[in-house]
Amino acid sequence: MKWGLVVKILQGEDQIQLARQHDIHPTSLTGWKNYALKNGENIFTTSTSVKNLEKHNRDLETLIGKKEVEIAVLKNFLTPLR
Repeated sequence: MKWGLVVKILQGEDQIQLARQHDIHPTSLTGWKNYALKNGENIFTTSTSVKNLEKHNRDLETLIGKKEVEIAVLKNFLTPLR
């Protein structure tokens, strides 16, 4: 919704009228528009922070796998022989 309204504002539609139609304060629309104008160049680029988070996620998944193996070994070791 926010993006669609920002696009309409950038295309020249009346901001006050859009705010009334969608029951949004005009200041909110101004903020969204300014944010889009300020950060618009980053929309189509892959952020290095996203890449870092993906790598961190892979590392954590690997660690979880190792811990699952350790838990299984310990369970087998601690289970009394029957």
